[in-house]
Amino acid sequence: MYVVSIRGVPGGVDLWRWNSTLDGSANGNRTLPFKYEGQPDNCGIYGFTGGGCAKNVGDPTNLGLAPGGGDADIAVNGPDPITHIPNLPLTSLLLAPGVTGTHSTDRGDNFSPPNVLAALIGGDDRQWNDAIDAKTGYLAYHDIGTFNIDVQRSIDGGLT
Repeated sequence: MYVVSIRGVPGGVDLWRWNSTLDGSANGNRTLPFKYEGQPDNCGIYGFTGGGCAKNVGDPTNLGLAPGGGDADIAVNGPDPITHIPNLPLTSLLLAPGVTGTHSTDRGDNFSPPNVLAALIGGDDRQWNDAIDAKTGYLAYHDIGTFNIDVQRSIDGGLT
């Protein structure tokens, strides 16, 4: 189970995960012990050269600015047949240039560097994600310029 919350542009989004096998069963008061996974769309100033989003929590090089923070959406596909781990595409809204996209192949512990040009058309709003299998994901969004709903398919798990 994944939960995402927005900080507002340009603050990025926060992600939490709960998996009973990895994170334990419910607490005595029946709340779930969610694991904080950081800000998938916020890699800090060295994120692109420092190996992706490894510096997204509690690192002094992360100034708290992210290419996103507006509307956010996540999707989880069925597990990869080899690794048995689902792909997790995540998008975060930044009105201009548009939707920021990233994805995780290890249950949210690490994310690819954010792609600020995930949407092919700039000036977007209200994005939605869907993940079909380990490599196929869809991004739908409202194109403010034409008021159309545009749909894109990713065949690399949401990386592009």
